[in-house]
Amino acid sequence: MPANRYHILLLFLLSGTCMFSQSDSLKTAQLLDSALMYADKSSYYLDKVEQIEQKNKQKLPTLSAIWVLRAKYELRRGNPDEASKWVAAGKIKFKEHPQLQSYFYSLEGSIYAVRKEFDQAINSYRTALRKYDAYGMKRDAAYVKNNIANIFFNLNDFESAYGYAKASFEEVYRLNDTVYYPQIAAILAISEAKTNQLDSAEKHAELAISDGTKYRVPLAVIIGKYALGDIHSQKKEWEKARNYYAEVVTRSEQLRLVQYEIYGRIGLLSCNVALQLFDSAIEEGEQVLELNDRLNMHFADYTVYQQLSEAYNAVGKNEKAFLYLRKANVMYREYSSVENKKIIQELLARYEAEKREKDLSQKELELSRAIIWILVLAFILALLIVGILWLRKRTSNRLKTIQLESERNQLRAFVEGEERERERLAADIHDGIAGTLTGLSLQMQQLKSLEELETVIQNLQAARNEVRLISKNILPFNLKEEGWKTSFQRFIETVQSPVFTVFFIADFNESQLNNQRGIVVYRILQELIQNTLKHANASECELMMTEEDNRIYIQYSDNGKGTTQAELEKGNGWQSICTRLAAIEGTIAFPENPLGGFKIDLSLPKFKIVL
Repeated sequence: MPANRYHILLLFLLSGTCMFSQSDSLKTAQLLDSALMYADKSSYYLDKVEQIEQKNKQKLPTLSAIWVLRAKYELRRGNPDEASKWVAAGKIKFKEHPQLQSYFYSLEGSIYAVRKEFDQAINSYRTALRKYDAYGMKRDAAYVKNNIANIFFNLNDFESAYGYAKASFEEVYRLNDTVYYPQIAAILAISEAKTNQLDSAEKHAELAISDGTKYRVPLAVIIGKYALGDIHSQKKEWEKARNYYAEVVTRSEQLRLVQYEIYGRIGLLSCNVALQLFDSAIEEGEQVLELNDRLNMHFADYTVYQQLSEAYNAVGKNEKAFLYLRKANVMYREYSSVENKKIIQELLARYEAEKREKDLSQKELELSRAIIWILVLAFILALLIVGILWLRKRTSNRLKTIQLESERNQLRAFVEGEERERERLAADIHDGIAGTLTGLSLQMQQLKSLEELETVIQNLQAARNEVRLISKNILPFNLKEEGWKTSFQRFIETVQSPVFTVFFIADFNESQLNNQRGIVVYRILQELIQNTLKHANASECELMMTEEDNRIYIQYSDNGKGTTQAELEKGNGWQSICTRLAAIEGTIAFPENPLGGFKIDLSLPKFKIVL
C-alpha cells in the first residue's frame, strides 16, 4: 500500500460572518440552514427569506449580507452556477461600497475552488485580500487564507496548506474569534499531521475539540476528531484512527452535515483498506460516491477511486479495480498538475510581493509622518524651553531689580535719616548750647573789671566758636538759600591754609545737585579732602566737576604720598563713601595718577533718581 494516501478535505469559510449579527441577516441565515436540512419545506423558508430581502432593499449592509447568504446556500446545495449569479449581482450592486463588495470576491473564490478552477479562485481571493488589507479587515483576510489552505489540500501540497492554515489560525486566535478559531485549529492540525508535525497536530486537534465544545461549535469538534483520525493514520494506528473517523460519521449524521459525513467515511475507507477489511472498505467507498453524486460534490473522488481500486483488486474484482484506478489516474493528473501548482504559486507570490511593497510604502509613510510629528513636537518643546528660560530670566531680573531697588531705598532712607539727624543735632546745638554759651559770655563781659574772670570768658568764647564749627560741619549749608557751588566753596575756604591749597573747577548745571543728592556728593568730597589732610601729607588737591550726556563726572586728585584701594577699604570713611555713592547709583574708578599721589574718578546719573 502506498505510504501517502490523498485525503481531500474542504472547509471553505465564507467571509463576512460579522455581517450576520443584525437581526434580519441572522434570521436569514437560520432560514437558509433550515431550507438545507428540510429540503421538502425549502420553498416555505425561501419565501420567508424573499420577504426579508424586500424589506431591506434600501439597507445596503443588510442586503449584501442576505445576498452572500443566498449565494452560500446555493453553493452548499451543490449549485455553484446559481451561487455565481448572486456573486455577479453583488459585485455590480455594491461597486461603490468596496467593503461590502469584497465579500463577494471572497465568495467568488470559493465558487471557483468548488469548480476546481484553482487559478481563478486564487485571483478572486487576491482581490478580496487587497480590499481587506486596505480596510484593515484582518478577520476576513484570515478566513481567505484558510480557504487558500484548502485549495492546497486539494492539490496535495500540504506544505503550502500548512503555511496558510497557520497564518489563518494565528490571526483568528489573536482576535479571539471563538466561532472560527476552533475550526481553523482543526484544519491546522490536519496540515501538521500531513507534514509529520504530529505533536503540534495533536495539540491543535485537542484545542479544536475542547474549545469547540466550550463555545458550542459542533463543526470544530467534528473536524478535530477527523484530525485525530489523520494523526493516528500517520502513525499507522489504524484501529484508533478508525474509531475517530466513525465518530465523525456519527456526529455528522446527527447534525445532517452530509459533507463531513463524506469525509468521515473516506477515513473509514482508508482504515479498512489498511486493516484489509476490504468488504467494509467497498461498502464505505460506494456509499461515499452515492453521497457525492447526490450533493454534486466530487472533491474527494480521487481518494475514493484509489482506495476502491485497491479493495476491489484484493477481492478479485479486477474489472472494477481497473475502472476505478483509471479514474483515479485521470484525477491525479488533474489535481497534481505541476503547471497548475506553478500558476497558483506565482499568483500568490505576486500578491505577497504586492502586499510587502504596500506594507513597506505604508511603513515609509508612517515613518515620514512620525518624523514630521517628532520635528513638530521638538520645535514646540524647544519653544517651551526657550519660553520657560525667558520667563525664568525675566522673573530673575525682576527679582534682582526689586531687590536692588529695595537696597537703594534702604540706602536712601539711611542717608536721609542721617541728614535729618544732622539737621536736628545742628539745630539743637545752635539753639541750645550755643545760645546758652552766648548768654553766659555776655553776662561775664559785664564783669570785665574782674581780672579773675577774663580767663573764663576767653574759654567760653572758644567753646562757643567750637560749637559753631561743629554745627557747621554737621549741616554745612542750605541748598535752597545758597546753592551747591557757593556752599562747597565756603567749605573749601575753611580747609585752605598757607600749607594746603584746593583747586576747584565746576562746569555743570548746578541744579543737578540742588537737592538731596547734592548733600550726598558734598559728604563724599568732604570725606576725600579730610582724608587727604589727615593721611596724605599733601600740599594741594584738585577737584574738577563736569557734565556730559546724561552723567556728572567728578575727578579728584592730590599730590600726597598716595594710597591703594585695599588700604582705603579698611577705613570706615571709605565704607561711608561707597554707601553714599550706591544710594545715588554712582560709580568709582581708580585711574593712575601720572604726578603721583591719590586719584579717583566718580560719576553719577543726572535726574534718574530724585530723592
